[in-house]
Amino acid sequence: MGLAVCGQRRKLMFVGLALFVLFSLIGLSHRHYGRQDQPILQIRIQSSVTEYPAESPAETGSQTTELPIDSTTPSTTLTDSPSLTDSPSLTDSPSLTDSPSLKDSPSLTDSPTLTDNPSLKNSPSLTDSPSEDEPLPSQPEFGAEFTTEFPTSTTIASTTKQALKTAVPAAIAIAKDDFKGLKQRLLATQAQMRSQQRPPTPSPVSPVIAHSILLYPNASPGPDKVLAFTECLSLLSVMKNLRPDCIMLHTNAPEFQPFVPCHAIISQWNWTLVEVIPVQLKVTMGGKRIASLTHEADVLKMEVLERFGGIYVDFDVYIINGQRVRELMARTGCFMCDELQPELLNAGFVGCKRGERFPGVMLERSYRQDYRPWDYLWNIGRMSMNLVQEDPSLAEVVPEVCEYTYERRAPIWDVRSPGWSWIDKMAYHSFFHDRGLTADTLWNASAQHSESHFGDLLRWIIGDAPVIPSEP
Repeated sequence: MGLAVCGQRRKLMFVGLALFVLFSLIGLSHRHYGRQDQPILQIRIQSSVTEYPAESPAETGSQTTELPIDSTTPSTTLTDSPSLTDSPSLTDSPSLTDSPSLKDSPSLTDSPTLTDNPSLKNSPSLTDSPSEDEPLPSQPEFGAEFTTEFPTSTTIASTTKQALKTAVPAAIAIAKDDFKGLKQRLLATQAQMRSQQRPPTPSPVSPVIAHSILLYPNASPGPDKVLAFTECLSLLSVMKNLRPDCIMLHTNAPEFQPFVPCHAIISQWNWTLVEVIPVQLKVTMGGKRIASLTHEADVLKMEVLERFGGIYVDFDVYIINGQRVRELMARTGCFMCDELQPELLNAGFVGCKRGERFPGVMLERSYRQDYRPWDYLWNIGRMSMNLVQEDPSLAEVVPEVCEYTYERRAPIWDVRSPGWSWIDKMAYHSFFHDRGLTADTLWNASAQHSESHFGDLLRWIIGDAPVIPSEP
């Protein structure tokens, strides 16, 4: 009987203890789990998971804690044991809360690394943490995907493009100003050099040789490859106004007759002056494949000037004052046409005495050592300017022949605009390649390009006037 009563009392004690622990846990859950916006701290013990409300990041340092435990220990030792919830060793122990060694220690309370460090002092995790009575700011639930807005590739490309729109034109303008200054100093240096030259010693008159180049993709070009009307007039201006001793036509199609349309126009002139010189395409230069026939022609210009000397004239260049051109050829070792773009020279009007250095230097340093097939004007335009700046005695820069941008060409081709005249020039590089202009349309007042500076020049070349007129 006594044993039964003792057994019942023990059962009641265990039931009471269990109810106490249960109500304690319910109260704790009601207190902390009411914060629906606070993530849950998970403690994983083997396969069982017990969830507790997470404290602030400053207090816990992380949101997941792995606690190793012996597999033989029941999981209830953490959830039901009063050692975690009610043990005075954790909650009431003076060793953590009242110990003067910690409470008054300057390493925790007065340390500048925690209280005075601006990077930590202003941190919301240290100074702005809400109290238990204040609602916590909204936080994503544990395990939610972290997202933030980063600039997309489209946004980056748009921003970069906008920056380039502003920066690139400004950089180009600065570079052009620099090149303008360099070219102005070059022209001033060459003018000073000419002023210091002694009068040339009389010497036997050297023959004047004019060069033209016609290159084709193959040795049998079609009938559409003959010279246009305006190109025939360019050849006529050389014959009529320069009066060279020889005109050398360098071509890779020596059997082709490109001058058929020109016979009726310049039949009265001596065609025996024209000598056809067969050439072959080089295909490669400086170990690289030559990109175009234009580059082939540019190399050939330097080669023929080095070999024969003379003057090379493009088929869109018109000789106006042949006497001035002859004087230029007699006075200078080499010359090359100025270009409106300050970093370039123009090889549409270029000449050298035989044996001068400039063609050989161009062939070696520009083409054999630094040929750039992808850059249309680098070798003949940019490198020639660089070399002449380096040594102004290589070639004289000739102004007022080739400096015509597209914007400046239209007032010459289409109208008679004031402020420009071809009469005072030794030559004119037109950049005109319209095959629609013919002998019939040139004399038709209603035809395009007829009533213009350019039309006046062409009619003067094709006419019988032996000298430059006083009025166009």
